[in-house]
Amino acid sequence: MDVQDYVRILRTRWHVIVASTAVAILVVLGASMMQTPTYETSTRLFVYPQSRVASYAQMLNGGVLVERTLDRLDLAMSKPELAAKIASSVIPGTMLVRVTVTDDDPDRAQEIANTLSEEFIALAQELEATESGDSGSPVGTRDGVGASADGQTALQVAGPNGSTALIEPTPRVTVETPATVPTEVPTDRQANLTLAALVGLLLGVALAVLRDLMDKTVRDSRTAESLVGAELVGAIPFDRGRVGMIAFSASNTDSVITQEYRKLSANLQYRRSSSPSVVVITSPVSGDGKAATAVNTALALAESGHDVCLVEADLRAPRLAETLGVREGSGLSDVLVGKSTLDEVLRETEYRGFALLPAGDPPSNPSELIASSATRETLERLRSRYDFVIVAAPSVLPVADATVLGALSDGTLLVARQGGTSKGQLAQAAESLNRVGASILGVVLTMTSETVDVAKKAKDYATSMRA
Repeated sequence: MDVQDYVRILRTRWHVIVASTAVAILVVLGASMMQTPTYETSTRLFVYPQSRVASYAQMLNGGVLVERTLDRLDLAMSKPELAAKIASSVIPGTMLVRVTVTDDDPDRAQEIANTLSEEFIALAQELEATESGDSGSPVGTRDGVGASADGQTALQVAGPNGSTALIEPTPRVTVETPATVPTEVPTDRQANLTLAALVGLLLGVALAVLRDLMDKTVRDSRTAESLVGAELVGAIPFDRGRVGMIAFSASNTDSVITQEYRKLSANLQYRRSSSPSVVVITSPVSGDGKAATAVNTALALAESGHDVCLVEADLRAPRLAETLGVREGSGLSDVLVGKSTLDEVLRETEYRGFALLPAGDPPSNPSELIASSATRETLERLRSRYDFVIVAAPSVLPVADATVLGALSDGTLLVARQGGTSKGQLAQAAESLNRVGASILGVVLTMTSETVDVAKKAKDYATSMRA
């Protein structure tokens, strides 16, 4: 995939990216709104001497102290749960230990912090009393003021025979600042939403690319041109406001879709030879818009001053007479079996320079009739009378009629529906036409969501042909 592919994916699948981003933001926003607020309070303990600070700070999260606090407050939680709510740290350069308690109940947070401090003081006294009872001897003796083994100032007392003894300072722990009413812990909602938007955007792009890779339908002009081996000659956009097959009307002469059909007809004129042209319009399967393309291309050619005959060659499901508002009855099938002459079945329409050769009554053997020499003779007679003969053929893949007509014509337009025609179907249809020697003039994309400058393509083609 190149840059153009990614640009196309962003343009055609933007809704996937937007939806993914929106969902991520809404999920994070909803989670933050439903999140139970937490409250934080802290107390500061003064520890003396300095040598006890680090070890005492570690004891604050110990199992013994946590268990004592649980028993005293009769809390309905486990020791690990309470331990997770407690954090302790030494304030650098001091003999102060900060104890922080976080809980979803502000009163309970304050109660835990103060009770923990009280129990810690009691536990420290018990430990120091035990240690003092075990040692029972001074750290060392010397004349004058001394220092204890850990560098703290020691107390000098008189000893026997006039000597002095250095006595360790008595360790103690006091509450320097008790816990106050907790404050709610702020959440960085803006940062969370920004991160969610970024994650949603990246996920949306990944999903869009994945969907495009898994999509087996024709999505863009480059793919269509590559599969058919011919240039794009028309890109007909999806028109929500159009009712029926005909795009041209008294109230709709300059819409986007009529302009695209005019570009398509201009493209055909650039590609036509010096003699009148017979052009077959078909598609791989039904539902691709080939009939509407044939009708409106013929109308656009007639509008530009050409004499045009639209031949309804789909003998199995005739409908163009009703669409164009002309009398139904005999048609192409009757001419091919010799029941009617060409002049008897040709219908003039309300559009100047535009005649219709309807399909006629559905025969029992449509493929045999299309493959007969009478079809060639009929097309040749029409060629001599009209500037353009547009043949609305059935689909290529279900029946052989379109390939037979393609071989008899000056060229074929292959219609594909964007997002509807599969890549395999389009490639197979092009291969079937090439196999019988049909000349594929180009590919027409219908129901498109992108704008393609087909007029420029036509001029470029004409310039290259004159060079």
